[in-house]
Amino acid sequence: MGDVRINERIIKGIKECSEGDKIIENFLIDLIYEEAEHSGKWWKWMDKYEEKIERYVDNWSDANDN
Repeated sequence: MGDVRINERIIKGIKECSEGDKIIENFLIDLIYEEAEHSGKWWKWMDKYEEKIERYVDNWSDANDN
């Protein structure tokens, strides 16, 4: 996640709103860091987001299968 820092209130808010779902919490935090790293730059966000969505959906599905 590089040298990017995110306001702790944002991270805390995500954790509170995720209601204990660590996969959703980690997904949202991951997206925020990704956006912050590319702030003000042109980048191929769609490919990166699709990759992240696939990875987290697979993890979420696995967690719910147990």
